[in-house]
Amino acid sequence: MQFKDAWYLHGVDSYTGQHAGMVSVGCQPHGYEIGGWLAPAFRRHRLGSELFGAALTLAHEHLGIATVVAGAENTNTACRRALETAGFVAMQRAPVHVLPNGRMVNSSWYAHTASTPRRCS
Repeated sequence: MQFKDAWYLHGVDSYTGQHAGMVSVGCQPHGYEIGGWLAPAFRRHRLGSELFGAALTLAHEHLGIATVVAGAENTNTACRRALETAGFVAMQRAPVHVLPNGRMVNSSWYAHTASTPRRCS
């Protein structure tokens, strides 16, 4: 995902110091998007929902962003479940998404809205 303006959070395993994953909050022409990934060794441990939750905290409580969206390939059940566990709800959006490399994927989209977003001073 390429963002004009973006903020990143990196997850690090506190025991090994290994990079576990990353999540970003980025500004797109249509609004703010959250994206992320987990390193293969850290998948299947429910860390995805924690990373997405951290991105929501960053967006809503530190950056003052009211609504963020996130997409996942329809076949990526783990990512979709992590988004839902973090509190995202399904939304309507174009079902086909073109990735920066030009690949077209069938996607599901989710949104999360804060009732009272705040911006750190």
